[in-house]
Amino acid sequence: MTNGQDKTPQVTLYLALEEPSGLGDCESIAAQLQAGRCVIVNVETLDVPTAQGIVDAVDCSVVVMQGILRNIREGIYIAAPSTVALVDGDLLSDAQTKEMGTVTSVGDAPQGVVLMKPTSFLADCESIANHLRAGYCLVLDLEALALQEARRVVDFTGGAAFSLGGTLHKAGASVFVALPSHAAIVGDLLDIDQPEALAP
Repeated sequence: MTNGQDKTPQVTLYLALEEPSGLGDCESIAAQLQAGRCVIVNVETLDVPTAQGIVDAVDCSVVVMQGILRNIREGIYIAAPSTVALVDGDLLSDAQTKEMGTVTSVGDAPQGVVLMKPTSFLADCESIANHLRAGYCLVLDLEALALQEARRVVDFTGGAAFSLGGTLHKAGASVFVALPSHAAIVGDLLDIDQPEALAP
């Protein structure tokens, strides 16, 4: 299949905005991992014991499936099955990003998610564009940036993703997911058009 003909979901966003239904949510997350999808788990709004229970259950599923669970920041986690590589984008040079490969079709699409914590618009915009152009899903944690700088990064990332046929989604306070054209989000989304989208 060629690029754009098939929107294969690679990332599932699980956003716990209220009391979760317990085992049903954990079973749903495990099913997404078994289907080869990454799961971003947002438990920011839950009380600590409830949030920890969900994270522990997800961690158990990840261990059983030989995947990985990474804390993006307080209350937001990403779980990946063993078939998907989680790459720390802050440690990659632009040359290494280019060496990772470029997507020419869905069949050639990399199964990877790049995690980035941009330090400034100017320092990171080229890397963001290179990762998206190469076909990788991006998870951006903008918590360390000033509001104006974070808005510039979101605007740039959205423009880069949209120009490549991809999308941009908010996963939590100051955490965004940019997807290339061959990937899609399944699950609850926050509206990035709202003025409070960048609010801490």
